[in-house]
Amino acid sequence: MRGNHEYLALMLTNLIENGLKYTAGVGRHVHIECHTEECIRIQDDGPGIAEEHWPYLFNRFFQVVPTGVSRESTRAEDPTPSSSGCGLGLALVKWIVQIHGGKVHLQSRVGHGSCFEVQLPIHRVSGTSANKRRASL
Repeated sequence: MRGNHEYLALMLTNLIENGLKYTAGVGRHVHIECHTEECIRIQDDGPGIAEEHWPYLFNRFFQVVPTGVSRESTRAEDPTPSSSGCGLGLALVKWIVQIHGGKVHLQSRVGHGSCFEVQLPIHRVSGTSANKRRASL
């Protein structure tokens, strides 16, 4: 993959950790697939995500709690860290993909798991370009 290696590593780590976290106790597999240098898929057989949550999934502080009920939280409302995170992982994934000029797609079915696909353009993003985009977000 081309681009800011630290950001890209964080993006992949967040997607893989989410797959592992939400598959635990429900599913058995997290599959990571590189179709090309510019396309990566992380697929799990966990509980899946209801379509009603998709528009909000990449918003900061949005979480789908295990009961299937969505919530938005802030540190003020819930100051103690939880094992389920704080709802920033997918927001960071989206931001990293966007500053690299790419797209992230979700496919999911409740009871059958989720698949996140990241598509990045071929061109190299310099650290300076990424920092300029970061300042504008």
